[in-house]
Amino acid sequence: MARPLSEALFGADSRPQPQDLGFFGWWGSELAALWPTRRGRLPRDNFVVALYDGHALEFVASGRGRIEELGVVDCPTGERGLDRNAGLLAEQIRQSGLPLVLRLDAALGLDTFDRLPVTARKDLRQIIANRLDSLTPWNAETAVFDTTGIRPGTDGMLQVSLAVVPRRVVRRATDVLEQLGLAPDVVDLAEADTFAPPTHDFARSGRPRRLPRHVPVIAGLLFCAGISAAVFAYFELESRTAVLAQRQAYAAMLEQRLEDLPHLHQRIEALESEGRAVLDRHLARPSALVTFETLSRVLPDTVWLESLTLVDGRLTLTGYSTAVSELPSLLEGDPAFAAAGFTASNERLLMTPADGEAIEVDRFSLQADVRPHAGLDP
Repeated sequence: MARPLSEALFGADSRPQPQDLGFFGWWGSELAALWPTRRGRLPRDNFVVALYDGHALEFVASGRGRIEELGVVDCPTGERGLDRNAGLLAEQIRQSGLPLVLRLDAALGLDTFDRLPVTARKDLRQIIANRLDSLTPWNAETAVFDTTGIRPGTDGMLQVSLAVVPRRVVRRATDVLEQLGLAPDVVDLAEADTFAPPTHDFARSGRPRRLPRHVPVIAGLLFCAGISAAVFAYFELESRTAVLAQRQAYAAMLEQRLEDLPHLHQRIEALESEGRAVLDRHLARPSALVTFETLSRVLPDTVWLESLTLVDGRLTLTGYSTAVSELPSLLEGDPAFAAAGFTASNERLLMTPADGEAIEVDRFSLQADVRPHAGLDP
C-alpha cells in the first residue's frame, strides 16, 4: 500500500537536532545562524505552508508536485485558547524537519512596483525603504517588504516589483506560531498559486534560533554589532548617493529638453512667418468673385461679354456693346478699377438677337487694373 503524502514528506530528510551533532557541530550551527540566508536557499520542494488569513492558520504540506492538507488552527482570542489538537499538529511539523513558510493572505498586504535607474541596483533595498511611503500607505518603520521581480525596461530604467505587508500583521501571525512552538523559515505574501514555492522572504533570514548564553556566542554577536556600526555610515552614504544619482538623471533629462526649446521656438516662428506671407499674398490679390460681382453692377445691359480674365490684378474684357466709348469711364468711375483702356481698335458689326431684329454693335477689347482693397465690397 502506498504511504500517504504526509508520511512521505515527514518521514524523510529530517533536520538533525543540535544534541546529535556534538560540540563542534553545535558551534558551527550557531555561527551559521548569524549569517543572513541567501535568496537561493528559499525552499523549492518539500516544505510546509502555514497560510494566515487573520483568523486562522491553515497548514499544508507541499512536496513532489503534490499538496496535502494537514489541519486548520483557529487563532486564540481572549476567551478561547488554542485547539487541543493544535499541539499535536505542531509537534508533527517540528519532527518533520521541513522548512516552514508563513504565508500571509494576499488581502493582508499589497503588490506594487517602482521604476528606478539602473545605478540603484546596488543599494536597491535602502532606496526602496526610503521611497516606501510614496508607494504604499505605510513606511519602512510600519511595514516589511521584499522584491518579487526585477527586470530592465525599454527606457533604461529598472521595473521593480514589490510585496509589502504591515509589521503588525507579521507580528500577529508569528505570535500564533510561537504559541505553537513553531518559528517560520520564510515569511511571504500569497500570490496567484497559494501553495507554490516562495519567491520572496520578508524576514530575509533563516529560521530564528534561540542562542544559548555562552561566551563564544556573545562574542560573535558583539563582533557583528561592531561591524554593523562600522559600515552603517558607508551604507547610508551609498544610499544617498544612489538617490542623488536618480535626481541627477532626471535633471539631465530636463536639461536636454530645455536645450531643444530654442530650436522649437525657431521652428514655430518660421511657420508663423510662412503663414503671414501666405496671408499677405492672398490679401494682395483681388478677389475674382468680388470683381465679377462689381462688374455686373457697373456694366450696363447693352454690354455682352465674350471673355473675361483676371491675372495678377489685371482685368481683360472682350465682348460687344452698343455704347463702347462709355466703357472706360464706367470702369474708372468705380473705386475698384483704374487705368481702364482699349487694347485694340473697335470693330463695328451687325448682330441679330434672338427676336430677329438686327442691331449695330462694336466689338471691343478692354483692360483695367483691379485694386485689391478699394471698393471691391458689393
